[in-house]
Amino acid sequence: MPSTEAGLPARYTPPVSQLLAIGDDKVADHHAWRDYAGEYGLSNADIPELIQLAMDWDAGTGENDPAVWAQMHAWRALGQMRADAAVIPLLTVLEDADEDDYAADRDVPVALGMIGAAAFAPVERLLVHPDTRFGMRLNLIGALAAMVEFHPEMRAACLRRFERLLAGYPVRDETVNGFVMLACGDIRAVEVIDSIRAAFADDAVDISVAGDLEDIEIKLGLRAERATPVPNYHEAMLSGMGRAERDLLGEPVVRAAKIGRNDPCPCGSGKKYKKCCLV
Repeated sequence: MPSTEAGLPARYTPPVSQLLAIGDDKVADHHAWRDYAGEYGLSNADIPELIQLAMDWDAGTGENDPAVWAQMHAWRALGQMRADAAVIPLLTVLEDADEDDYAADRDVPVALGMIGAAAFAPVERLLVHPDTRFGMRLNLIGALAAMVEFHPEMRAACLRRFERLLAGYPVRDETVNGFVMLACGDIRAVEVIDSIRAAFADDAVDISVAGDLEDIEIKLGLRAERATPVPNYHEAMLSGMGRAERDLLGEPVVRAAKIGRNDPCPCGSGKKYKKCCLV
């Protein structure tokens, strides 16, 4: 029978309906996600309803309704449960999400990475498709990096894809390469250092995303410290913009630590920095 608990949409049943009451748990780090199956008694039998919730952009009725966060909890639960059937729905979520939907950009690639092998081929196909939008391509890079974290046996296949991106297939894009560098640093991908160095030698990397070659080598443990002065990351970002964009951005903001364009905005809006105070 549909749930009749106060405030919960009738289209969801226990135990899935419990996710509508959690609200925003303020947890961004996927290592600290709650154990959804253990805490709420979810099982494989609940996967179809979890998929429905994962794609339900109207689960809540307003910003004060905890159910507006239920979709996010469904993404996370499906990832933890390694639900193969959720791969295409989760990719659809990424396609349908607003460009400034930080929660989707942050959590859905991780969920796809948790699922692992069943997600690899669909992610790779979209990654190399010429019509895949730019933001989606960045999310797919994140999904491959998450696969390496959760499925070490997939490391070689994911790194081969990163090498092909750095070599310019299917597109040569400095910012895409910057996000590949970011991913390679996070997963300590020393195996692809030759491809990394070649991309920098070709001046094909936006250093405002993850830094220059020395920054990456330090993150990979291949260098103890810089041998050259720290580059002007802000100027590097400006060089890739049109005149109007540079005029809007203005002078660089002095800050203690470099904020990545895809990092959460320090103003607390929940949006990415590049979609908020940076613009």
